[in-house]
Amino acid sequence: MKNKLAFLKTKQNALLLTSFATVCTLAVSLTHMWTAPLIEQQKQIAVLNSLNELLDPAKFDNNPLLNCTKLSVPKITGSDLPQTFYRATLNGQPYATVFQTRTEQGYNGLIELLVAIDNNGVVQGTRTLTHQETPWSWRQNRTC
Repeated sequence: MKNKLAFLKTKQNALLLTSFATVCTLAVSLTHMWTAPLIEQQKQIAVLNSLNELLDPAKFDNNPLLNCTKLSVPKITGSDLPQTFYRATLNGQPYATVFQTRTEQGYNGLIELLVAIDNNGVVQGTRTLTHQETPWSWRQNRTC
């Protein structure tokens, strides 16, 4: 009788735990479903803001987010995966290209940059997207 009672109690607890896990998984899934479009929209706004920081807005009249292509150029992007190249134009003529590049050669690992180059090959600007470098590590590691 004692074993049967313990078995029923264990079964009840297992059902409670399964129900709780199911409800939590459903809540996380619904939250993801509802917020994914907003997160993607915010990412696009962040990219557009970065593009506007890198490029002179007076020198292009298109939306580079709508004029982009994915290319696989490992020597430039530092990745074998296709990366997005954003094209800025003025009156249909090329002004600049903005792309993401990366290197594993930081003191502390991966560094990702956003780089803007105009149609003459002149760097218009760069922004650090991610890094794990220690602040002021260049001062500590100087040899000269």
